[in-house]
Amino acid sequence: MRPVIGVPSEAGFYGQFATGLVVAILFVLNIVLIGFLNFRFQVIIVWLQLLALFLTFFYGFDLDFSFIRKKVWFMVSQGVFTTLYVSEISIALASMLAIVGAVAKLSSNGFAYAIASFYTSFFRGLPLLMQVYLIYLGLPQLGYVIDAVPAGILALTLYRPRSSARASSRSQKDSGRPRAQWGSSSV
Repeated sequence: MRPVIGVPSEAGFYGQFATGLVVAILFVLNIVLIGFLNFRFQVIIVWLQLLALFLTFFYGFDLDFSFIRKKVWFMVSQGVFTTLYVSEISIALASMLAIVGAVAKLSSNGFAYAIASFYTSFFRGLPLLMQVYLIYLGLPQLGYVIDAVPAGILALTLYRPRSSARASSRSQKDSGRPRAQWGSSSV
C-alpha cells in the first residue's frame, strides 16, 4: 500500500482509513473464498497463510542471523538442559503435593479438606500464565523476590497437582463401589 498512500506516518487519517479498509476487504474476501474449499484444503490454506504472516512478522525484527547461526547449538542445548531440570524438579515436587492434596481431600478433618478443596478450585480456575505472573511479579510486591527459574519451578509445582489431587481422591472414593456391586450381584 506504500506506493498508493505514501509514507504511513504522512498519510493522515484518510490514508490510514483507506489502508484499513483495503486490508479488511482482503481479509473478508479471503475468508469467503476459503469457505468454498473442502475442509482439508481449508486447513492447509489457513496454515500456510498463518505461517506466512508469522514469518513476515518475524523478519520485521531485523535480527542478526549470523549471530544466531553461530550460537544456535549453544542456545538450544541451554534450553533443553533448563527445560529438563525445571521439569524434573517441578514434577517431583508436584507429585508430593498431589499426594498431600489427595490425602487431605479424603480426610474427615474439615480444615484439611477445606484447604485442599480451595487449592484445587483456585488453581483449576487460574490459567498457568496468570500463575506465573502472580509468582514472578506479584511476590516481589510482598517483599519476596524470586529469580526466574525458581519462580517457574514454583508455578509448575503449584499448577500440576490441582487435577492430580482431585483425580486421586475421586479414584480412592470410587474404588469401593465395584466390590460392593460385585458382592450384591453374587447373592
